[in-house]
Amino acid sequence: MTAKLDQLADEVIETDFLVLGGGLVGLMAALRARRNKDIDVAIMERGTIWYGGNAIGFDDHNIEYPGIIEHPLPRNFSPEQAAKGEFGARRMHNIVSSKLAVAEAKNYIKPLVVLEEIGVNIREDDGTLKVKQTQKIPGGPNWHRLVPDATGKIEGDKVFYRGSDVKEKLANAVIKSGARIFNRTILTSLITRDGTVVGATGLNTRTGKLLVFLAKAVLVATGDMRRLYTYPWAPFPNNLFLNSHFAGTHGGGIAAAFHAGAKLANMEFLQVYVVAAGACATSAAGAGMYWRLQNSKGEFLEEKYQGGMLSKIGGHFPPTNFVFSPNIDNPEFENEVITYDTSRATDDEVAACYFTCATEYPRMLKLHKRAGGIRKAPVEVRVFIPGLLSGVVGVLNLNEKAETSVKNLFIAGCASSSTGSSGSKAMVWGHIVGDHVRDIISDIKKPALRAGQLQQVAAEKKRLLAPLQRKGGVDPLELEDYVRNINMNYVNVRKVEPRLKRAIAVLQQLRNEIVPLLSAASPHELAHVLEVQDIIDISELHARASLMRTESRMAPSHYRVDYPKPDDANWASIIITEQQIDGETSYAREKLA
Repeated sequence: MTAKLDQLADEVIETDFLVLGGGLVGLMAALRARRNKDIDVAIMERGTIWYGGNAIGFDDHNIEYPGIIEHPLPRNFSPEQAAKGEFGARRMHNIVSSKLAVAEAKNYIKPLVVLEEIGVNIREDDGTLKVKQTQKIPGGPNWHRLVPDATGKIEGDKVFYRGSDVKEKLANAVIKSGARIFNRTILTSLITRDGTVVGATGLNTRTGKLLVFLAKAVLVATGDMRRLYTYPWAPFPNNLFLNSHFAGTHGGGIAAAFHAGAKLANMEFLQVYVVAAGACATSAAGAGMYWRLQNSKGEFLEEKYQGGMLSKIGGHFPPTNFVFSPNIDNPEFENEVITYDTSRATDDEVAACYFTCATEYPRMLKLHKRAGGIRKAPVEVRVFIPGLLSGVVGVLNLNEKAETSVKNLFIAGCASSSTGSSGSKAMVWGHIVGDHVRDIISDIKKPALRAGQLQQVAAEKKRLLAPLQRKGGVDPLELEDYVRNINMNYVNVRKVEPRLKRAIAVLQQLRNEIVPLLSAASPHELAHVLEVQDIIDISELHARASLMRTESRMAPSHYRVDYPKPDDANWASIIITEQQIDGETSYAREKLA
């Protein structure tokens, strides 16, 4: 006989709208939903809402289409126009949705209004918007420098906001709105009934309490998958938590959505960055952003490999194309020492770089100061895989309302696929979801749990408690390190069939033989046990999707040594990954609108 819910859970929370993740997406969605004070909103955040999430210093608000800052988009703004956006389908090799990009573009301005309302600075001293441009000079490192047109006019296509306090201001506004906050609580599973989400389970990582949430609508805003690959220039366990993004985003929300029946997309694509040695960061560190890349002969890679420009071949991150030139099998960075030289930086370049650092979280400003300032000896750069491709890989976003294949389950931000690289797109989609849920929530019936849902909770409780009852078992961080090295050694940038199959076999063996031996001495360690299980699941999905796509697309994000060329005739589509009712996983090709 199944126990009652209050016997299974340490606390039961009933709410209208459950937000999973207290980053930019979650806080914006909660704030918008709470504009109707009759709607109860609960936020589950594994850290705290003041510091959780990937908003660790994004220095811009992604306004990607010239003119929309000063003028609304025309009503006939089309998917074809949207495809030309900075992270549009053309640049991203047709693995993101132009249809969703239109909805996104039409809502870009709205979060700016909210930011100003809560006191985030987005303006110059004279009251004009603080803008920046996308790259205007081919090959030039001027992402943060304004370049006028022939008439002298500066057309901004992005708006700076003060990133150093945006999370603090959003968090305080959400608290003031009356939303209920559950900090230090990690999502462990979603509860479903007949293909509809009705709630979630969470573990408080300080008290060990099992919390069960019942909700009419649920938003997964838990971020992307940042812990599949390791940072190879640091010792264990530091190497597990050094990342250019928030190291807490291990992909738990994506894994939970997958196990609840939500479709995933594009699981094969890597995010490949060029970072300053020792900094493990991109923005304001300089490599390929402010300063050009050069080899030991003094050749600038942007000039040597002009065919690698984003405007010509697309891709995710400008310097990545250059360091992997002339081709993936014989890249410049493996045969040379690649650096960027700031010793001759002009005053305006120094000022622009410092400004970016000052409006971010303070870590990059501290790094520059400890290094003696901007003007210093050449800095060596590294190629680093921070995770899977953000905003491209994740839960499939079905439409302009951010719905998923599970009813009443919404997806937004870095956990969502098909919208392009996320960044501050997060606030746009948070705004969209919050407004939509506010409009529909009164029409959704209060969830009622039956025996099937109680069995889900009981099974989850059993899974959670088991590691606490084992003594001297496998350390979850050691297993995570092992899994991430499997990805480094058998998947990585140069993918090939035998090694991908080996990765899948080893991951399955770990799940079957090692996961049952994991142990935890505290709720904090138990969180790591749960994380590594998600990481194993996601790693297998990543390897299998990489094996299925028998072509190369947007290399080095997906490069097959045995299929080195794009194959549009057979692969102008995305791979959809879905867990079936019997627990088996299906993989299918699907055209993306």
